[in-house]
Amino acid sequence: MSIAVNAMTRLTVDPAPDNRPLWSPDGRRIVFNSDRSPAGLYEKLSSGTEPERLVLESGNIQGTSSWSPDGAAIMYRQGNDFWTLGMSGQQKPARWTNTPFDEANGQFSPNGKWVAYTSNESGKYEMFVHAFQGSGKWTVASGGGVQPRWRADGKELFYLGPDTSLRAVPITASPDGRSLTVGTPAVLFRAAPFSGFTPNARIQYAVSADGERFLVNRATEGSTTTPITVVANWTAALSK
Repeated sequence: MSIAVNAMTRLTVDPAPDNRPLWSPDGRRIVFNSDRSPAGLYEKLSSGTEPERLVLESGNIQGTSSWSPDGAAIMYRQGNDFWTLGMSGQQKPARWTNTPFDEANGQFSPNGKWVAYTSNESGKYEMFVHAFQGSGKWTVASGGGVQPRWRADGKELFYLGPDTSLRAVPITASPDGRSLTVGTPAVLFRAAPFSGFTPNARIQYAVSADGERFLVNRATEGSTTTPITVVANWTAALSK
């Protein structure tokens, strides 16, 4: 949609479904998953001035997850695992996780050193933070959590709890930047997004850079309808 002229502008025209769009950090490009032939990940300028290009051919991609803040790579979900793909040149995809568990909602931290994601490795969906390059791993929400979002400074992580409340947890990096300290989660408010407590759904909320404002995709509450009154044999009243 063009805000200046209040008009809708179509970005893609292929009749096949296009979904899970992902903005580049500079806002100039969009990567999305498409069922067209060939199926896979496509990239297009957000201005729509050039045709989209195929960046990865695969019919088994569940969707994009996150774009690294330096613009160098994207993370996407294939099967139950995360994969990464470099966005410069002809780079091959690389598997980032390789487990028997269901992992979803991968989100790069603002400095690109960490990835927050959801996994059911304990038998329920919980939140974790893992070093993007390295073996460090921390539990964020052992009581259950999905759909993480980082504050712009990386010092706070937001997520949805099992009761669909939006929660926040402090994240502190060590002086050498190699480890993290995870604080105590706090409930902010009842978000109740459209998807509910769903790990594999597109993240249903956005947060401002300072972490003070939130935009939540919620179902429209039903309005009270005016009852309809039916009068039978109304013509009989005309003669009185």
